[in-house]
Amino acid sequence: MFFRTIALREAFVTRAVERVSLSSLFVSTRNVDALSTASALYETPPEIHVKKDWDVAEQGDVYDIHNSQRRSSKFFDFRLVRCVKAKKYPELFLIFDRMVDANYPPNLVEMNILLNCFCDLKRLDLAFAVLGGILKRGYDPNGFTFDPLVRRLFLEGKLDEAVSLFNKMTRIGISPDIRTWSILIRALCKGGKTEAALHLHEENLNGSLVSGLSYSPGLIYYSGFIDALCKQGLMKEAKKLFVEMESRGIPPDIKAYSALIHGFCQTSDWVQAKAFFNQALDRGIEPNVVTFNILMDFMCKEQKTDEARGLFDLMRQRGLHPDAHNFNTLLNGYFKEKKMEEVRELLQEMKIHNVVRDVVTYRILINGFCKNGCIEDALDLFKTLDKSGYNLDTRHVGCLFDALLKARKLDLACELFEKVREMGFIPNVIIFNMMIDGLCKAGRFDHAYNLFVEMEKIGCSPNVVTFGVLMDFLCENGRTNDARGLLELMRKRGSEPDCYTLTTLLKGYCKDGRIEEARDLFEEIKRHNVTPDCLTYTVLLDGFCKNGCIEDALILFKTLEKSSYELNIQHANCLLDGLLKAGKLELAHELFERIPHMDLIPDVFTYSIMVAGLCKAERLEHAYDLFVKMEKSGCSPDVVTFSVLMNFLCENGRTNEARGLLELMRKRDVQPNRCTFTTLLKGYCKDGRIEEARDLFEEMKRHNVTPDRVTYIVLMDGFCKNGCIEEALGLFKTLEKSNDLDIQHANFLLDGLLRAGKLDLGYELFERIPHMDLIPNVFTYNIMVDGLCKAGLLDNAYDLFVVMEKSGCSPNVATFHKLMLGFTNKEDAPKVAELLQKMAERNLRPDEFTTGVVIKLLTQVPCYEKFLKLIPQFPPSAC
Repeated sequence: MFFRTIALREAFVTRAVERVSLSSLFVSTRNVDALSTASALYETPPEIHVKKDWDVAEQGDVYDIHNSQRRSSKFFDFRLVRCVKAKKYPELFLIFDRMVDANYPPNLVEMNILLNCFCDLKRLDLAFAVLGGILKRGYDPNGFTFDPLVRRLFLEGKLDEAVSLFNKMTRIGISPDIRTWSILIRALCKGGKTEAALHLHEENLNGSLVSGLSYSPGLIYYSGFIDALCKQGLMKEAKKLFVEMESRGIPPDIKAYSALIHGFCQTSDWVQAKAFFNQALDRGIEPNVVTFNILMDFMCKEQKTDEARGLFDLMRQRGLHPDAHNFNTLLNGYFKEKKMEEVRELLQEMKIHNVVRDVVTYRILINGFCKNGCIEDALDLFKTLDKSGYNLDTRHVGCLFDALLKARKLDLACELFEKVREMGFIPNVIIFNMMIDGLCKAGRFDHAYNLFVEMEKIGCSPNVVTFGVLMDFLCENGRTNDARGLLELMRKRGSEPDCYTLTTLLKGYCKDGRIEEARDLFEEIKRHNVTPDCLTYTVLLDGFCKNGCIEDALILFKTLEKSSYELNIQHANCLLDGLLKAGKLELAHELFERIPHMDLIPDVFTYSIMVAGLCKAERLEHAYDLFVKMEKSGCSPDVVTFSVLMNFLCENGRTNEARGLLELMRKRDVQPNRCTFTTLLKGYCKDGRIEEARDLFEEMKRHNVTPDRVTYIVLMDGFCKNGCIEEALGLFKTLEKSNDLDIQHANFLLDGLLRAGKLDLGYELFERIPHMDLIPNVFTYNIMVDGLCKAGLLDNAYDLFVVMEKSGCSPNVATFHKLMLGFTNKEDAPKVAELLQKMAERNLRPDEFTTGVVIKLLTQVPCYEKFLKLIPQFPPSAC
């Protein structure tokens, strides 16, 4: 209690002049000096500062109080009550100070007033301090003392404390008022103790409450109780209570109807919601803006914005003025249905009716514009907020960044990131994580890492997601040692990695073939009391399989099977895929047959993996049998299953059968995707059936399946290999005009032109590549070098090799092979020796065929035999 009385001074120190504080009301006089000294450490909260511009009457009151030696309780009570009603708490506190100055001891009524004020101000600490003072002064607390405390505890969600105080109150014979009972009932419902609330209600009706207590439920009580039940989804109980209220002669108001309508909308019972709405209208109870908003919100969620708009117009017809909430609800609905024209019209309407946009409006607008691809509108709105001095909300900024990054507008996102910081906005960890993730996905790790360092400098601590994003990039790019370093840094900062972060590193080790380190990390995961999840085991199983550790994979799977860990079909699928890729068809078939005996149900991925494995092993009949079995088992083949079979058929020249599968897909309502069409296109091109390939390409577009990079590459390659050079060039120009070109398109066309003997056209294309905003890569140069070598233009090929190095594109083994074979055929030993020397400098090793040819040439020229000594020095790993 002593500490509460010290805290009480926060509300009363309004001057630097030392004087007796209100804490003297609650403690004996021997403690006053100690409290006064302690109170000097506190400052008056801004919300309780005393105003200086009182009106004359109030100034007169204070003057009277200050100058009166002894006034009656009525004198003070009248002024205190007036302050309470007007919610002029600073003036009330000053009156109490004047009472202390006048040595007037406050009575129970006045202390109850003070206690109630602190409860209204959400200062339970000070309210309990007043309670302590009441008890120390020997007053007997009454309902006016306890009711505000119990209500405030309930409202702040301190249910256990509130119930405890409520029980103490009733045990000493104090009956709570109806407001306290009402809040108790609602708090019990909110706290998940609905049965207790209903039981208490029944006991009151039956007159069986403890200590002879009772209360008379009124409209406020019933409306609040119905609302609480509806929020818990207990519509049957809420409706029963509504009927009970009417039977007791208490006419429901719009709040009770709104609560029921909202509850039925939340449970998607539109019939009941509409019935209660109409009943309210029939009884002459006017719906308010809240009621209409409930119905509009339901309609918008059901994607019935036209009906929601009808309700919006009905509001106006009934004399109601829609507020920002109503506009927000309709805006949100329009965005979800992508009705952008209606959005703009509603915004104009909002402006005409002087409805001020609130923080929710801006959030809906930015989010809606972004999700509907209207990035420019979102940015314009953001700029408007900046110019108007509007305080930026984290959700506004986060939503915009999310949209820009998803739209791959990374540079714009970086520019905006700097802009908002200049505006004084401090990004939180979520926004930093968005930016770091976007930069990593774009391969700009250095920039991402700089942001990581910067966020720490401004006091924004990276979380497990931040570290996870950076580690994922490093592992994907073969930098697992750096990822491990980040893990250690994370631990030094006092943050323990979660299962996902550790699994990311595990995946990196498996990908790099560092199986021993993967094993050690897996043991480390278990030592740190991190429970491996489904993904962890899947990654490890996959890693074992891909690195040839089939026995380890089988042992791990059997361990999972025997342990209490719940084995799932994903683990089986992973092992099945690994076994098939390792050529262990018999083991895979054995596992497949055992799956049902493990209480697992094979899914579409299980069957698709098995079908692919059988096709790869050229057991098409078995694959077809499994396909049929799959359908009989109730597992419908998906587009992947069909595509796997079609790919095998096309690879083996059975395109007619593949076409038959395409028709079967449509009969089964399985929509072909671009992979399906591209597979069949490749088959037609391979068989030289170019006319059918053209028709299929047009069919693909008619079915709104957008061709991707691979589709165009397959078609261009097919045109070139079948002598349709003009069509290949036409397709390339179409891509060029649509800005959808990448270097792979150019590489395939270049290769096709050179294979067709169109060296001039190929060289012309090569020269144009930089002007298409494309950068030639090692494959581009190799295609040209090979074409020039085959045309006997070895000097031109060598010159291109020199240009290639100067441009920063490092030659690879294939580049040297093509040149060395060309110069070997020309018996140009000096050039071959020079190239061999350059390969050794780059730690590149020629293959067996090239080595044999080179040895044969150089041994014929004695002065170049010394270069043969370079061959054993080549690192084996560079093959």
